[in-house]
Amino acid sequence: TREKAMIKGKPGHDEFANFLSPYGRFSSYRNPDGSKVAFNHCPTVEESNEQKIQIVGSIDDAVDTLGFWRDLLDLKHICFFFDYPGVSREEMIEQMHLVTEEVLPKLGEKVERRPLPNLEPLV
Repeated sequence: TREKAMIKGKPGHDEFANFLSPYGRFSSYRNPDGSKVAFNHCPTVEESNEQKIQIVGSIDDAVDTLGFWRDLLDLKHICFFFDYPGVSREEMIEQMHLVTEEVLPKLGEKVERRPLPNLEPLV
């Protein structure tokens, strides 16, 4: 659920934002009036979700946000970062499965497993 995701994701989001905000990482965010934020802006997790810049939420939240960007930009490729501070390897793997098994199918996107040549499966 969104509530569980926010409880789990907020600390990592906040640490990530606090660490990178002095370097202008979030300067693409906008104030409520549409003006640019300060160079060293440090967003809240709610702000990141509202502006559709990061996704911390339910599967439906992820579908809505990814669908928004796909439709707006004719998005064909995307890179996901599941490694917020404090997220374990097992939790990252779970997030990858949720995206490939639940989020992308709801967007009508097929995910086909491609075999790696001459390699054993990692899991």
